[in-house]
Amino acid sequence: MFRVIVYLTAFLTIFTIHCAVAFNCDAEQSSIEGRLQKQLFCTDYDKSQRPVEHHETATNVSISIYMKNYALYEYDPSLHISNWLSVSWKDEFLTWDRADYGIDMLNVDESDIWRPMITSYSKKQLNTIDRSCNDHKCELKHTGEVSCISPCTYEAHCTSTNIDWPFDVMDCRLYFSSWLQYKTELNMTGASNVSTSYVTQHHYSWKLLSAEKENSNHSDDDTYPSVVYVFKFERHMGLYTAILTPGFLLVVLSWLVLWLDYSSSERLYILYGTCIGHFTFMEFLFWHQSHQTEDVPKMLLFYRDSLFINVFTVILTIILKYTNPKPHSPERLIDRWAFRVASTSLGRVLLLRGHFIGSKRTLLREENEEGKEHYNHAGNGNGDTINLVIDRTNDNGSVDAETEKYQHDLKIMFIDRSMLVCCFVSYVIMIINLYPNKH
Repeated sequence: MFRVIVYLTAFLTIFTIHCAVAFNCDAEQSSIEGRLQKQLFCTDYDKSQRPVEHHETATNVSISIYMKNYALYEYDPSLHISNWLSVSWKDEFLTWDRADYGIDMLNVDESDIWRPMITSYSKKQLNTIDRSCNDHKCELKHTGEVSCISPCTYEAHCTSTNIDWPFDVMDCRLYFSSWLQYKTELNMTGASNVSTSYVTQHHYSWKLLSAEKENSNHSDDDTYPSVVYVFKFERHMGLYTAILTPGFLLVVLSWLVLWLDYSSSERLYILYGTCIGHFTFMEFLFWHQSHQTEDVPKMLLFYRDSLFINVFTVILTIILKYTNPKPHSPERLIDRWAFRVASTSLGRVLLLRGHFIGSKRTLLREENEEGKEHYNHAGNGNGDTINLVIDRTNDNGSVDAETEKYQHDLKIMFIDRSMLVCCFVSYVIMIINLYPNKH
């Protein structure tokens, strides 16, 4: 209750000051401007009434914003704007014939004339009253056109999704509405865009893309007129390029290490290190987020998926490294694929096992040549020829073992290189998914 009384007292005080006549009508005016003002303000002029001859007619009011400076706060998403606010309307009771006075324009105090009560309701602290836009000079033309330009400071709410971080865009909305006049009494329009030519200092992390009036379709039953301006900001990429470069180098390293032999211990050590690096870099990115929305950045999901791929390659490398060939195992589909790929020139490059094919051909050729002769001829002391039958069971077993080892190594290398190609395709798709969606 006490707060309500305080608000009512403040409102009545401001309204009384607004309605008080600052021009002294009793004093003698010697100047032309003084006589004109006395003729305008001292002959039944009531600044508490809308300046229209017919009350059914709405007063047309136009506003324009000339931005001087701004401050954007990302972690408490808001925009503080220092600007010149221009409000223009027509006062049908403040007109004169310029031939009588030789004056086209007058500078009058805002407190002497009727002015539409236009305010911004974008403030977070709703219990504060912005007095920076009050009590300034206005320009009055002989046709009744009034234009008031006041220095004002406003606070706008901002919204942003972290999905495209650090390529995200922040939208800030500044709402203007009439305080006391209804929509049937006040027809408020705004300039199509905000002038930014007076801005001298720009934000170091955010670039101002546009500042335009929002074209919203309000229903006919809206009580109060309103105008909404939308400020769009885009994050500067210079700083974040340096931040993201080590992470992308980590991803490239985790893929290039797959070119090493699967039995190499260095490959496992590097993969262990890249796993730890992925986790550390994800934690680093997490603390660079504003945490104002529930959206998860695609960049964070990219490194999460890259960590999954990294762990998968570690597990598969361990399995391939410690897998032994099974003797007399039947030929499988993967064996046929491996031999088919190995028979091509590109397959020899990918599998890095060209010497296996050459070794197998040499081995088979020697086996055929030696198989042509089943007997060795030797002579005894009497001159007779003795046919010695040689048991080649051990030699055939050695050849079979070498062949099985070759087939096993070729199959393992085919699986390893297939994993390398799949990882490459996955990373390409993940990088394409990082492309920001511009709305």
